[in-house]
Amino acid sequence: MADIEELEKKPLSTDVQGQSYKSVRSVVAIQARVVGDERAEIIQKNALKRKEHATTDFETLIHLLKGNIGTGLLALPMATKGAGYILGPLGILLLGLIAMHCMVLLVDCANRLCNIYEVPTLDYSETMQFAIKRKGGSPKISRAGKYIVNIFLMVTQFGFCSVYLVFVGQSVQEIVQETYCIHYDKRIWILIILIPVILLSWIRNLDHLSSLSMLANLCILFGLAVIIYDEISQLVNGRAEVVQPHPQLDSFGTAEKLALFFGNALFSYEAIGVVSTLIIGIINGRNSKN
Repeated sequence: MADIEELEKKPLSTDVQGQSYKSVRSVVAIQARVVGDERAEIIQKNALKRKEHATTDFETLIHLLKGNIGTGLLALPMATKGAGYILGPLGILLLGLIAMHCMVLLVDCANRLCNIYEVPTLDYSETMQFAIKRKGGSPKISRAGKYIVNIFLMVTQFGFCSVYLVFVGQSVQEIVQETYCIHYDKRIWILIILIPVILLSWIRNLDHLSSLSMLANLCILFGLAVIIYDEISQLVNGRAEVVQPHPQLDSFGTAEKLALFFGNALFSYEAIGVVSTLIIGIINGRNSKN
């Protein structure tokens, strides 16, 4: 079986399995069909979703903001303090650039593989699958790469969701205790909140989640506005002494604090798991108009 690189070097009129093709793109497409059924599966999947679950550019922007801005934003100040007033801001900037570069790299790789194998779109795990196949990997190895990426995504998303549940459960516990003097353990509130979260997780398509993502972004914006207003009002009214005085800040934090800073920063920036899905929604939306 000829390798794709060798096929690309052949002249424009090429014979593959007794048939003549006049372009490298046609040869590569035939090679993709020869090595397995992955291409047909991708095309069939995208055909089903192209019109039903397309997203507009604005809806994609809403989802992208929601994927990047969450509870990790509230933990960044303390994490930056632990990393030091010099290393903290520089680390946030550097990690943000690295995360953005990885997202762009993923999208660029997916686009190139789509052009090579003539498939409409590829998600995160499918990009890994076709990248391994592009370098000569067997169908078993390429499919194993797809499964490994999906496993890693499930583990990371499970961790993110666990943090959200703990944060929301603790917040609800404090609000209910202060307002209604109802004292329940935080774990009980987490179990109560888990019910609507599970119901929301059954919504699998981003076009159905656009309104909820917009509402979530507005809630985050409102919460940040309340926090900033409260801090400024304390400074203006001379009530800043209610804040506990901190010891002298370090320019560089210890190894333990740097590890905590690294985890919080990645938690705040990490949205690479939804980037490819958002790109697929945009492409399907534009293709459905054609």
